[in-house]
Amino acid sequence: MPSKVNPGDYRLQLLSDYPTIEYTRLQNSHAWKGALLTEDYVTRELVLGKAKITSSEINRLLVFCLTSVNNSTPLASIEFLVRQAWRYDVDDHGEVKRQQVLSGCIGGVYTYPENRGMGLAKIMVDLLIKKCRDENIIDPHGFIFLYSEIGEYYAKNGFKSHPIPLINIAPSIEKFDLKHTVELIKYHNFESYMNLHAAQFDKKMVQDVKTDKKSRVSVIPTSDLVDWFHLRAKYISNKLTAPNDKFDFVKSNYEQIVHHFDETKPEHFGLKLKNSNGEMTGFIIWTQDWKIEDHSSYYTVLKIVIVDGFDYNSTCIELLKAMQNHIIDCNENINKIVLWQSEINQDIVEFLSSNWTCKLGLENSSRSAILLSDEKDHNKLLEGNLVWKGNDKLPWF
Repeated sequence: MPSKVNPGDYRLQLLSDYPTIEYTRLQNSHAWKGALLTEDYVTRELVLGKAKITSSEINRLLVFCLTSVNNSTPLASIEFLVRQAWRYDVDDHGEVKRQQVLSGCIGGVYTYPENRGMGLAKIMVDLLIKKCRDENIIDPHGFIFLYSEIGEYYAKNGFKSHPIPLINIAPSIEKFDLKHTVELIKYHNFESYMNLHAAQFDKKMVQDVKTDKKSRVSVIPTSDLVDWFHLRAKYISNKLTAPNDKFDFVKSNYEQIVHHFDETKPEHFGLKLKNSNGEMTGFIIWTQDWKIEDHSSYYTVLKIVIVDGFDYNSTCIELLKAMQNHIIDCNENINKIVLWQSEINQDIVEFLSSNWTCKLGLENSSRSAILLSDEKDHNKLLEGNLVWKGNDKLPWF
């Protein structure tokens, strides 16, 4: 049985000195370094901390450690990524009001092995939630979310689980015939596409709230979220394919690092379709990751967007076919496409099930969960009167 400890004997300390931050990441590298060496994982986290989504005045990454009140030695650590979000409510006049709020995503929850069995992770998360509320790290009507790798564990901290099943698509052997022209999109070239998606997303949220009168919350979908994923993929690829690269990631700034990866594969992370009139009908964005055991890689879809005015189902299928063709063309060891089921509608699920080699309804090892900062808001969520939108791979941390 876990030992009983007094939560009042512990404190959560915000870290600002890099040596201590580095120490926490050396510890949690045992769980999350993946295909990287330990020192490369630690450097990767520093590199990702230079991205726009983690280092701007508003969107920023905070690193904390848990200590006892009498000793400054870190016992566990946790990270918190503050992000701008949208909230939609119906006002007293029946109009939909959108306000910008701050949300936060919890990641890197790690109790050091010698300190386990005492419930320190729960204490640490509870202290972070309290700090967020007391110090206005997020807005009073904002929200905190996370992706749990240990099932319903965070329900004990008050989070409501919203798991999304996965679909694994086996790459096609033969190329598909397409009706559209395909143009590939290089990394860090997604701003205009994500701006279009954000505008369409905003319009849809207003329409939905006006229809059912239910409030909605979502992280603002921006290209900075996409760029964070692609910086991560480029870094891993660089370390796996050019282990003797002498580039100084620690001293270089974000722009220098992005430029350094220009020649690092993969070169493209998305594609768009154009019809016979030259109009863009839709686009798809993905990221790439690598398996630990054999360094084979796979694509995870980050976003599928159909431009308003074009048929959703046929365009979505065409995008997925074009992505399959790209896998054949790039001649890399891509062994599957991972798709969060929240990214597509039921018609596309049925199409994939009937026509392609897929595994559907897979349990997602990143079980998403959310906690509204305000108790009344959280009760609305539990009652079904507040909806978490954008619960997909894009805001993952």
